[in-house]
Amino acid sequence: MKKITLRDVTAQAGVAKSTASYAVNDNFVPGINIPQAKRDHIKQIALEMGYKVDDMARAISTGKAKVIGFACLNPADSDYFAPMVAHIMAAAEHQDFLIKLLFIDDSDADRLATICADQRLSGVILYALPENLLKDLVANQSRSAFNPRSKRSCRHPCTDLFRAGSV
Repeated sequence: MKKITLRDVTAQAGVAKSTASYAVNDNFVPGINIPQAKRDHIKQIALEMGYKVDDMARAISTGKAKVIGFACLNPADSDYFAPMVAHIMAAAEHQDFLIKLLFIDDSDADRLATICADQRLSGVILYALPENLLKDLVANQSRSAFNPRSKRSCRHPCTDLFRAGSV
């Protein structure tokens, strides 16, 4: 069976590819007004045809994968780590995101920044990392991994124990 593409949906709906993309992805862009009835019609056609969003194509076009990093030290000594990560993964799945576990050592700020940038992570959760590593990340915000003006940026870092500005 042939994979249904956005191009197939546009042909069936008789609309431009950009219109179909805005409709099926629920994108609302200022200055582009697609009536709700038309959006619904396009989404219905996509559903009937069996169209599924290609996350790999989306990652290529947007420069972001729907993946959130979870950076931590080796959690083997924690009884609650596995259940906690399972809940985080379930919550992320409801939003069509994946969680990538990143086990790092306490002096790996450069490696963490490189991973976040190279893998185009949508965000990163910094869990139970030593304060020196977090301070290093904050001090070096010019790194493309955490610079919001960079296309390679991981724009949504958060941590469980450090409150020093952006991280």
